[in-house]
Amino acid sequence: MKSTWHILHILMIFLTGGLWIIIYIWRLLANAHSNRKLEYAQQQRQLEAMERLVAHTEAADKLNSFKVLKGRPAGHGDLKYDTTKNTLVED
Repeated sequence: MKSTWHILHILMIFLTGGLWIIIYIWRLLANAHSNRKLEYAQQQRQLEAMERLVAHTEAADKLNSFKVLKGRPAGHGDLKYDTTKNTLVED
């Protein structure tokens, strides 16, 4: 009779262990998918910030070139992008 209980116990261990393995794999896949979505969103935010910075830098370069055309000395009162204020400021 004892050997029968040992066999049933071993079968139950494999059945519940298999169930937990399925649940762990399911959660791993769900977390991986969620992490990919978060990484993609973060990359998009970084790309948008870089595009804004490039646009502001190009605008500052154009304004500085207009100043030179108007006769102002280059390097004096040039505009730069201030990241803390998110605006263009003069040197």
